[in-house]
Amino acid sequence: MNQTPKFHLPLAGLTTSKVDVSYWKTTVDAYQNKDYKASFYALLDYIDPQLRKKFGNADQTSFEVPHGSIVVTIKLVNDRIEVNAPFLQLPETNTIPVLRKIAELNFSPLNLSSIGLQENNLAFSFQCKLNTCEPYKMYDVLKEICQTGDKYDDYFTVKHKAKRLQEPKIVAYSSEQAEQAWMQTCAYIDEAMEYATYFESKRWYEFSSEIVALALLKIEHYASPQGTIKNELEDAVDYLYGHGSTQDKINSCKKVLQKIKENGKEAFIADLYKAEIFVPFKSTSTLADRQKTWEGRVQTATEELNATNYMGATLTVLTTLYYSSFYVNIPIDLNSFINSMLEKASDKEWKEAAQILVDGMKSIMAGNLQSQVAEAVPQAAAAPAPTPSLTSTLVGGFFSKLFGN
Repeated sequence: MNQTPKFHLPLAGLTTSKVDVSYWKTTVDAYQNKDYKASFYALLDYIDPQLRKKFGNADQTSFEVPHGSIVVTIKLVNDRIEVNAPFLQLPETNTIPVLRKIAELNFSPLNLSSIGLQENNLAFSFQCKLNTCEPYKMYDVLKEICQTGDKYDDYFTVKHKAKRLQEPKIVAYSSEQAEQAWMQTCAYIDEAMEYATYFESKRWYEFSSEIVALALLKIEHYASPQGTIKNELEDAVDYLYGHGSTQDKINSCKKVLQKIKENGKEAFIADLYKAEIFVPFKSTSTLADRQKTWEGRVQTATEELNATNYMGATLTVLTTLYYSSFYVNIPIDLNSFINSMLEKASDKEWKEAAQILVDGMKSIMAGNLQSQVAEAVPQAAAAPAPTPSLTSTLVGGFFSKLFGN
């Protein structure tokens, strides 16, 4: 246990968001100038500059945009906008539990849109006048429809035998990539369990919670699984926001990790694919955003390093970077720098790794991303949730600080 956890470059290379932040000012300005249609068009351009061309009709009054297993239809009708997304067909029996869950979703997480019954099918819907289509509001409408549909289609089809109205258009990993993803995921799980056992034998329970949580984040970072596994990873990480005890959080993370292995390779590989995305799960970020968010964490890690708390400094940086990557689309040049930095610190003694990581974070804070640019990670084409502050100390770990325990 004298060396840091191993790091591996993302299996599919670095991905970049389709979001073009330059359009945000355009959509806000147009709305303030009461050019409501232009404002909404600019919002779609913000999400993806090619979207209207790819999925819109000739007069740009109707758009059919795929997102996973749903297709979001947007229509501009006179002075109104109508959004509709067919979701699922009700099962032939035991419909009451399904409808009860739908009612729950209509309270939360859905705030603006809702799921209703259309004949025997469930569908998302929302409509309003164009002059009330404020950009933040409309982005949230589209985002909650996409994310709720993406998260709960597997829940309803697996648990309640509902039927998808449309199968997602996916690109599966190659057999070699899938095998590699499974083997590396198992290695991450075994590594985390070994570290956790060691930390708990020393009664370092905060470190144990960090190391098993890191395994969850690393699986997403490396393999980017979808479907049921993605939902389980998200739920496990989200649980860490709660007020449970440190031991409960450790046990929760371990349970998810063990379940992945117990379900086996076939189940894991079934969730390895890329699907068409409308509104991304991860929020958009800039270097300036990351510098502001990470400022306190860099200070904490620096203090830990100076106090020769090398394990604390290392885990402060690792949890900061992996957690941010879980929720945020980090700019490609910064992401390349981070992955190179993590690769250098991988499997090193804690002292050496702490120095590499703290120096790297200081370079990021200074805006100097050139020192490792030659080691940039290969890129791969891909498809607003704030990142919380992160801390880690020897006696009070990252997640306990994050959740106030």
